[in-house]
Amino acid sequence: MPPSTGRRRKISLACEPCRVRKSRCDGGKPICATCQHRRLPLSRCVYTIEQNARMASNDEYISALHERIRQLEGAVRAQAESSQSSPQASGVPGDLGSRTGTPVRTTTEPPPEVAGAPSLRLPSPPATDTATRHVYCRDEAPKNQHARSVDSRITAMGTVASEDSLDGDITPRDEFYGNSSAASFIKETCNGVMTLNEVLNPPRSPPTRPRVGCAPSPRYWHNSASFTLPPRALADHLVARYFDRVFYLYPFIHRPSFDKAYRSLWEPAGLGHPPERPFADPDPDHSPFLGLGSSPNAGADSIVFHCALNAMFALGCHFSDWIGNDRDITALVFLNRSKSLMTLDFLESDPLGVVQALLIMTLFLQSTPFAGRCWNSVGIACRLAQGAGLHSESGGSGRPPLEKEMRRRVWHGCVVLDMLVSMTFGRPTMTTHASNVPLPSLTDEGDDARAAAGPEAPSRIGYFTQSIRLSMILEKILDRVYQPWRGKSRRDEAHHSSNFDAIIELDSDLASFEASVPGFLAWTGEGVIPASGFELLGLMQRNVLKGRFFYVRLMLHRPLLSGLWTSHRQQTSGAAAGGSGSDSSCSANALRSSLTVQCGSSCVRCAMDLLDLTYSTFEAQHGTAWWWSALYASTAGLVLVMALSCPLLHTSLDIHSLETSWGVCRAILAQLANLNASVQKSLDLLDRFYSLTCADTSKSFCLNLHNT
Repeated sequence: MPPSTGRRRKISLACEPCRVRKSRCDGGKPICATCQHRRLPLSRCVYTIEQNARMASNDEYISALHERIRQLEGAVRAQAESSQSSPQASGVPGDLGSRTGTPVRTTTEPPPEVAGAPSLRLPSPPATDTATRHVYCRDEAPKNQHARSVDSRITAMGTVASEDSLDGDITPRDEFYGNSSAASFIKETCNGVMTLNEVLNPPRSPPTRPRVGCAPSPRYWHNSASFTLPPRALADHLVARYFDRVFYLYPFIHRPSFDKAYRSLWEPAGLGHPPERPFADPDPDHSPFLGLGSSPNAGADSIVFHCALNAMFALGCHFSDWIGNDRDITALVFLNRSKSLMTLDFLESDPLGVVQALLIMTLFLQSTPFAGRCWNSVGIACRLAQGAGLHSESGGSGRPPLEKEMRRRVWHGCVVLDMLVSMTFGRPTMTTHASNVPLPSLTDEGDDARAAAGPEAPSRIGYFTQSIRLSMILEKILDRVYQPWRGKSRRDEAHHSSNFDAIIELDSDLASFEASVPGFLAWTGEGVIPASGFELLGLMQRNVLKGRFFYVRLMLHRPLLSGLWTSHRQQTSGAAAGGSGSDSSCSANALRSSLTVQCGSSCVRCAMDLLDLTYSTFEAQHGTAWWWSALYASTAGLVLVMALSCPLLHTSLDIHSLETSWGVCRAILAQLANLNASVQKSLDLLDRFYSLTCADTSKSFCLNLHNT
């Protein structure tokens, strides 16, 4: 007998296709087996019963769910196809976006993909709800949107990023880089070399794969949606690195307010608390507006706060040991997130918070090849600060003391960065006019015990006050020596190099500044031993201030060194052409020649001291940022090239020490070239200048010493 089979289970309702075909229907949902076998779409397999109001509502809801599922499935397929065809799928940390709106709490342990070299995973599929969208989106802007920045041959620190067309103008036609910029200094040296060698045609090396530090092609830049955060452990780490390495050099945000707002980002939905003022002021109209994390329109859920936070993440990447070789790529992802929030709504938000966010953005942009963005960012910050009245304390008698203090810090932050960026670009400053804003207090939040310890006690923000004082001297140097408003004519250059009175006076100001630096930051003597817990921070601040001082003094004497070197090259070229060379400006006046040589020697000694300091700190946690180390080494290297190729300086300098410093310069740049491709370009340029100008001079000088 054939095996018995069970009776077919009766179902209460068959789907419409099975009822029409009179086929067996198993009643499966969301699609029965028969419809699935016939490969009918999900929308065809529907079950219809006698309708009433309640059932119609349920059917409508189910249809909406089906439509939602289809949308999500289509989005997943589209995302998978785009990630497979994208060359960035294996090069961008796609798992950086893990939170939108209100996240759940996560542990603070570093995830496996963060510790060491992070694993790079594809981003999550996009959702259609704008409140939960957090994946990367393709930048639909035209390809040439970033072309000018990417193709620019000048970095945001004013150095040359390309060695092409050195015999022509190294700066783009629509960009101006004045006498104080490193690009202008390189051009002066290049012109001097061209005078002797006529035409410089270096052999072209085959194209190589771009280094990590290169600016990516615009099509690899992604726009992320608003208010995206990385995993909690990575976010905490990057914020901590920002406060360890950046905040105490530029303390223009109120840290308690920021910390409170930052912690609120990770609270689960429904458990958040309304933002509180730092002061329990009975009059809300007089409660302090402190900017990021505190002021209206600058709280944890504002675009201003998230713009600044992503810029902090980007800065933290440069000082992180978690990210490894992907730090530049990861930093650019955070930069793009921050950039996407800079809309008109951003500029119309809380002015103090917007200025703070732009200053943080400027600090990061100094490490990029986007010179124009860096210049514009600090410029907008200064304009907004002036519009908010930060440059004057008139009419602010009713403000709480803490609000006054934060406004002072933000304004002086604008002044310091304006001076530094104007110096690196050789352009006029925006905050040149004298301001009556007092210097910030030396008392940090949570450091109230210092007030009773005396003025020489270590202050965590003591560097900031000294940096402001040094910026005031730098302003005078830019105005009286480089005079950016005068242009770049030959007559102006001669005027710059002969302004002895201003140079002597400003050198005296620098000497007075060096002698008046507080003991816990001073480098001329033994200094005061820092308090417990202040050692690493105090050492970093001392090294950064010392390096900035050496560079400013080098900048003061650099025009006279350039004039001396140019005069020597012209005299040598004239003698080679059969002329007497007796018309040299240095030989025409003995006093002028002596002063020029002394100032040139001072410039060279500052370069040697700067290289020694940079070499001892550029790989440590207590040194300046790598982009400043690269600028210091590049500029000091050009000074050494001039000194080694100008025998007029050899009587007052030890040529063996010069050669040693030259080796130190090359070692610094060779190591930093692993972080950024433009540093390798600077090293290549210095090597070429050295081989063209210094080799024969050094051999001749050594031979003369041996004969005597």
